[in-house]
Amino acid sequence: MIAFFFLLVLVAWEALYFAGFIDPGYHYHPLGALQILLDVSFLREFGIMSLQLVVASVAGGAIAGAVGPLILQGSWLVGSTIRFLRIGMWIPFIICWPLPVWSPWTVNYGRTLAMVSLASVSVVALSGIRNYLVSRFVLNLKQEDARWWLLRTAILQALFISVFSQPWLGPYGWHWYDFGVGGAYVASMLVLLLVFIIERSLRTRFDYVAAVRGNILVGEFDHFTWGTLVGSMSIALLLTLIWQVLSLSPLEMIFSSPLTVLGVFYHLLFEGTFWQDVYVSFSEVFGGLVLGTAATMILYGILYTYNSLRDRIFPLLPLLHITFFFSPVILTWWLGGVGYWPKSLGIGLVTIYPILEAFWGLRDRSPGLRLLLAIDNALPYAVVMMLFSEAMASTGGLGFSMMKAHIYSHTVPEGIAVALTTIALLVVFSSTLRSLAKRLYFSGQFQG
Repeated sequence: MIAFFFLLVLVAWEALYFAGFIDPGYHYHPLGALQILLDVSFLREFGIMSLQLVVASVAGGAIAGAVGPLILQGSWLVGSTIRFLRIGMWIPFIICWPLPVWSPWTVNYGRTLAMVSLASVSVVALSGIRNYLVSRFVLNLKQEDARWWLLRTAILQALFISVFSQPWLGPYGWHWYDFGVGGAYVASMLVLLLVFIIERSLRTRFDYVAAVRGNILVGEFDHFTWGTLVGSMSIALLLTLIWQVLSLSPLEMIFSSPLTVLGVFYHLLFEGTFWQDVYVSFSEVFGGLVLGTAATMILYGILYTYNSLRDRIFPLLPLLHITFFFSPVILTWWLGGVGYWPKSLGIGLVTIYPILEAFWGLRDRSPGLRLLLAIDNALPYAVVMMLFSEAMASTGGLGFSMMKAHIYSHTVPEGIAVALTTIALLVVFSSTLRSLAKRLYFSGQFQG
């Protein structure tokens, strides 16, 4: 069924191209795009990306599997760690853009690969630790189910950061974007194939994954108390102190120092261009969330209403995860330029899966609660995709600001300040959504 549907789309697309309804100068066509697979460099670079996926999955998953049980021994630390990593696990996606560890800095292949691998492993480890703690401490899953959940999240998060980080590898990365919209088509197909293999190998069922996600989103409220808030802030303070210590070493040229970044941030507050970038970026994020939520509600209504259709669509739903990553580049070509709509539409497509996951997992809850927690579940994906889209478009916004800041050593602190501001805004918006949900739907049920 899946293969037939995919083949039908390709045949219809190719027919429209040969009939003259599709402009080959902008929109390409399936058979033309598949010729890119004959390019040896394209396949070699995809192979390197796949190797990065394997390394990040194995190393990050192993770290999570070792550290998670240790944290679980101290119940006072578990809740604080879960709360901190809810946003903290996304920090490597954001903080690496302004760091001088990728092109145009002069670095060799080994050092570049090591730095990007470190970021990738960190992403998987942080995500894995949080998901392991949640599965054991919040959901009380059996050890076997907790390991399955850890394995799936580790592999998918490794795939996400591996695809996302290719520009950081400079001349050594997978340059699918150098092949224009055809490269984006083929890259989408290859990533779709990887997601298909991963989900089939793990025998993923969307209804089970959604049920677990829904239980996590609701179950966390019981553990998000004033005590865990203080604990998560203490973890953030500890990491800042470690950062300050590292800044006293030669690593200062890469990470700068908290005091330097704080001084730069003070000056940014009085710059009109900075606030313009904030406005541009988060208008794209919120526009994408609106579009993604609207599309998901239509899909959710169809799934909820038609049982026979649901049985056919359910196996396809896990394939929506990550595979829309290349959509901003494709939409830029289809809409004929770089602007608000290609980026917002791309963000909207990427958020469909996390929104639907929460909507279906919380389908027995009130519509308002579903909406608030679904948006919160998708918000990190929206911000990460906003940064990537703006970095690729190179026209404006926080993503472009961070990307250009890493080019010169004296502008790196400014880029880090912008990255930390982005993280802080993500925390504020996410906390606002969850606080509103708690006040409206869980008032009086939880302490703290």
